[in-house]
Amino acid sequence: MRKLAFVFLLVLTLAFGSVAFAQDAEFCGNLSAEDCALYNNSAMQMINAASFNGNLNVSITGIPDSEDVNITLGASGAYSLDSGTTLDLSTIDPNDPMAAISALPALLRAFDGSLTLDLGLPADAASAGLPTNLTLDLRLVEGIGYINFDTISDLIGPMTAQSGMTLAGWGGLDLAGLIEQLGPALAQFADPAVLGQMGGVDTSGLDMNTINALTEAAQNVDINSYLSLERVEDTNGLPTFTFSVDLAGLGNDQAFLDVVNQVIDAQAATLESQGTSPEDLQQIRDALPALIQAADFSLTTVVDPATGFAVGYDVSISWNGAAASEQLIAAGIIGADEAIAVNFSLDGSLDFADINTATVSAPEGAQILPLEQLGTMLGGGQ
Repeated sequence: MRKLAFVFLLVLTLAFGSVAFAQDAEFCGNLSAEDCALYNNSAMQMINAASFNGNLNVSITGIPDSEDVNITLGASGAYSLDSGTTLDLSTIDPNDPMAAISALPALLRAFDGSLTLDLGLPADAASAGLPTNLTLDLRLVEGIGYINFDTISDLIGPMTAQSGMTLAGWGGLDLAGLIEQLGPALAQFADPAVLGQMGGVDTSGLDMNTINALTEAAQNVDINSYLSLERVEDTNGLPTFTFSVDLAGLGNDQAFLDVVNQVIDAQAATLESQGTSPEDLQQIRDALPALIQAADFSLTTVVDPATGFAVGYDVSISWNGAAASEQLIAAGIIGADEAIAVNFSLDGSLDFADINTATVSAPEGAQILPLEQLGTMLGGGQ
């Protein structure tokens, strides 16, 4: 049963996407008209500059023949986008990769950003030659990307020692200029036909007729009856809202299960060609209610009414494999030897400050690699 986890997640993602796309009215839950407008409008506001601070904690327990996995990620930084820069995606032909690539350099030059990532990996990462704690400092200013080699010296040390290179301090590369030079080659690589030859995801089962059928079926799902949105205790005096999904109820909704089954039907040929048997697909169909009901999701948003911007988010996602297994075993869908003991949890937060005033500058003393020298290095000195 564990080998079907990816297939289940793919199918469920497509089904949720179909249901969400079919909903056209804004959701207010138990909010007052004033709070509903504040909450929904905050999602539409564009913050052109801000500093941010966030963290992510992922825990996976009960993995067969393996230690529990605990991963932490801290992120901080700032960004600033030139308010006069716009990218109208509707004018870009999806069948013309060069159109999107040509627009990218100007966008990179209009976006300045800094990002510091602090990654904590499980203790057994050391056995794979990886540090258990890693800090990564990145910046993008006027189209030039920068990286602080000092913070990753433990990671790149063996590589630099073997090659004889010295990488220290801040280094930079003109990413916007590089894309301009490599545009035609990148466009060819991104061509849909080329990607298809490289073994990309087969979406042949999702033609327009199938998508239209999924959208029509999704309209039969009363998704709002499984959603909750309420105002909770204020955070530092700012209105705070929690959105959640009753997945236990949704997992018993036949209209939603019909959408999921249509997704399985559309992808059956592709999945079977990749080694998923018809019996496996039927097992997923039978197990769907229990697998969905074992999940939990909530999102808390903090909104500043003075600006209308969302300035804080907290997300919580979990999946209780042990609880799902109990239901599946009781229903005779899997045997006791196929029990899924794995439990998964993800908790994260992201807070914004310095709204529309934050700035980012290039690091002092950075050594910028000329594109000509990069070409020589990649060409083996020729």
